[in-house]
Amino acid sequence: MILAEAFLSYLGLGVPEPTATWGGMLSDGSQYIFSQWWLTAFPGLAILITVLSVNVLSDSLRDLTGQAGRRKAADDAAPAAALRTYTN
Repeated sequence: MILAEAFLSYLGLGVPEPTATWGGMLSDGSQYIFSQWWLTAFPGLAILITVLSVNVLSDSLRDLTGQAGRRKAADDAAPAAALRTYTN
């Protein structure tokens, strides 16, 4: 959702202008990228760090709750079930 909001705001289709968003900051700073690089670098790094942190946190929570084993078993069973359907 964070990447979708940033992408839509970058394109100008997101939250209206008075509200500050990371995508809007990237869009506004893109015209000054060669003279004032930090206008795009810091919002881009904020998006990167936030998305990676949420991803690592969710993977860690999945591993701690034991959901990884159930999902792995279900993923392994799916190709076998599809193969049985085509061989009958």
